[in-house]
Amino acid sequence: MGGAQSLRSADVSSLLGLLNAAHEIPDLLGKQQFVAKEICRLMRAKVVFYAHAREINPATGGVFSLLGQGGSFDDAERRLYLIYWNHEYGRDPAWINMVPHCGRPLTVRREQAISDKDWYRSPHFNEYRKINKLDQFIYSCFPLTDRSEVAAFGVNREFGDKPFTERERLMMELLTPALEWLYRMAPAGAAAAPGVLAPAADPFAVLSPSLRRVAQALVQGDSAKQAAARLGLRLHTVQSYMKRIYRLLGVNTRTELVLKAIRGCDPRGVAKSG
Repeated sequence: MGGAQSLRSADVSSLLGLLNAAHEIPDLLGKQQFVAKEICRLMRAKVVFYAHAREINPATGGVFSLLGQGGSFDDAERRLYLIYWNHEYGRDPAWINMVPHCGRPLTVRREQAISDKDWYRSPHFNEYRKINKLDQFIYSCFPLTDRSEVAAFGVNREFGDKPFTERERLMMELLTPALEWLYRMAPAGAAAAPGVLAPAADPFAVLSPSLRRVAQALVQGDSAKQAAARLGLRLHTVQSYMKRIYRLLGVNTRTELVLKAIRGCDPRGVAKSG
């Protein structure tokens, strides 16, 4: 696959950087705003929404509670975007097409969710999207409890912007489940009830403290030589530790190691420290 169609190591590092920076922000609202802003930047998007949806069904789309939004828009545009969460999502043909598949994690680009013909002829596009100058999107969802209750993300570009690439879809596919903590931390009533979601698993739980320190240096972007300098170890020691880390975690490359860290990422750090 070409570079525009597959994830790069730099993409994975950027996502991990986003998650690590979010954990430094002390309050939930600040975390939510930061995540939305950074997703917009990384995806070159106009606006990002994330919500909790329950009572999912093909007839109405479900009942949504907006948890956060971000992007480059003024107060007037913000009010227009909020209309979506009042009633418009029930007319969104792309979301309706996704509903039968919400029992599993799903991330799609606009053209994967609905044909050009159906999209550009739909009342939703012509009476809402076109007015708000929003067209291309990536929608992502994953189940919170069962298929009737899901977390939903929407990353949207302005009318006339280029479609999202498969590489960008893969980035959101990787990132969205790693943001589970936005739903675990949300106030009661805004999302799934507290305790519905299990805490994120620690991807480095099987590592000794020494191996953990090397693993964390690697996922933060250090080379073996840089990790050795930072931790005060000999290079051959770090290289030996890397072999043990890869074997214990079942990975073969640094990119796979970073992916494992992202999937177990927690708002309190690169990986939960126990």
